[in-house]
Amino acid sequence: MFPPGPSERQKANEITMMSNTGFPRYRMMCRALRLLLLLAALLVCVSAAGTEAEAPLRFSVNGKETVALWEGDASDAYVFLPAWADLGTTTLLPVDGAEASIGQTPVTPGMSCADFALGQPYPLTLQGRDLTLTFLRSAHTAALFVRTDDGDMERAGR
Repeated sequence: MFPPGPSERQKANEITMMSNTGFPRYRMMCRALRLLLLLAALLVCVSAAGTEAEAPLRFSVNGKETVALWEGDASDAYVFLPAWADLGTTTLLPVDGAEASIGQTPVTPGMSCADFALGQPYPLTLQGRDLTLTFLRSAHTAALFVRTDDGDMERAGR
């Protein structure tokens, strides 16, 4: 014969004990693991963004703001200056170890941009690559402002 099984009361006690101790711990561990994975993914994204944002050349604009060199798809590089920027008080800030020259002049920390003109391309050699450097200021950028009755660009012009 088979040994007698647990009574209904013993089964109910086991289920209560499992739900009070085993399952909530498991759920807490799963939530903690999900949180750790989310934080790890966020950390990877933030560190990758920090790597992308580290341009080899930066520009101090009037001693108030720092602007990074922006490299386009081809061999173009741009410095997008704010509207209030003055090239006469803008200086170059190469990142440590960055080798660059504009024309035949090697870039040094604190080098003035007073001799450059807005919108004119200059030959730039950066880390052994030949680029074309252009300074632009937002005051010379065309803009179009559209007002619609309902604020929806999908229906503009209808």
